[in-house]
Amino acid sequence: MSVSPLEYQNIIDQQFPNAFLINISYNLAHNIIFSGYEFAGKFGFKPCKKFSETTQYFLYPENNNTNKEPIACGFQNRPLVIETDYNQTEVKITIDHLIKTVGKNGFKYVKEIKEMNGFEEDEFEEDLPIEEYIYDQPVKERHEDIKRFMELSNLPDDDQSEDNAIELLYTSKKLFYNHFGLEEIEEKRALFINFFNVEIDDDTIPSSFSGTSDPFHIEKIEEIYNSFGHLDELKNFKIKKLANTYPEVPFYTWMVIFEMEYQDTASKKILKFIDEALSIDPENVLLLLERDKHLALEGKKAQFINDKIIEKGASSLFKNRNSIHLLELFSLHSALFETFENQKDCLAIDALCFAVSELFPEYEDFFSGKALHSELMKVAFCTEKFIK
Repeated sequence: MSVSPLEYQNIIDQQFPNAFLINISYNLAHNIIFSGYEFAGKFGFKPCKKFSETTQYFLYPENNNTNKEPIACGFQNRPLVIETDYNQTEVKITIDHLIKTVGKNGFKYVKEIKEMNGFEEDEFEEDLPIEEYIYDQPVKERHEDIKRFMELSNLPDDDQSEDNAIELLYTSKKLFYNHFGLEEIEEKRALFINFFNVEIDDDTIPSSFSGTSDPFHIEKIEEIYNSFGHLDELKNFKIKKLANTYPEVPFYTWMVIFEMEYQDTASKKILKFIDEALSIDPENVLLLLERDKHLALEGKKAQFINDKIIEKGASSLFKNRNSIHLLELFSLHSALFETFENQKDCLAIDALCFAVSELFPEYEDFFSGKALHSELMKVAFCTEKFIK
């Protein structure tokens, strides 16, 4: 250790007050850290600039006193990406990078399993056809489900269990689907299936997205896109300066919004930036979608997304293109989801989540957080409808 025992204990007490720590040898700690460092380097990842500043306090350069031992990294020797509530932006960037370097099957993605109001995320998958939720005897079954839903909702925390949580979710889905009826649910789902009438391209940024065919900008945009897995490198591009210098290249503007979101900039400030950008490029679809998303986050009405847009389809939205980039899909999905949530349109959210899971199963992990939120909204819907 490069700090005194007293300083070390103070750090532990302040940073990990409730943690259960075990002692390991210096040699093992050294090998764990540097094995991870070398493993990540094989896939093009670099440590943050503070890596050396931090490790100088507890690691020495490799020397004869360090016995180098192999430490297994990743999952079956593949990169392992774990998403939590606090790293969704970094996960998106990391997966984009890995898809480009090792392909979709070259890494393992998992979402943190944690309890949330008694539920575990692994239990949120809809494993039954929609028809299985529809009542045979509506009056009787609805009465029984409302009664059971109220019982499960009012259980004290001490009586909550995984089985009760799963039953509450299942019961809320039955009440939700029967409230609207099979015909209305299938009609709404078909609407969104038809809406996504485009193919998805996750390769090079097309000129229809970047807004330029200039070789200088094409090369610069490709460099930026390839740096999505390295946030420190992204800073070196000085995206905001690029956007100000080349307002005619909308990709730079979109990247500024991305950076602002990553930095947790308030939606009000982001909206101001978007409005300025729209004054230059008023018909830019991604800017219009991003504006609606942040209007929704501010609890305000959408200005672009409406029923007519949904009926016409995504291809029409993107000027009759047959394919859109993966980043455009994420922006579109996020804007729709936040808009419908702001409108408290649980049926549209259910249909949206169903559509992307059916049409884009290879990207299902990207949408899993929203899908989970959709299921929790059904519980909230039933609480509002049948308890309050």
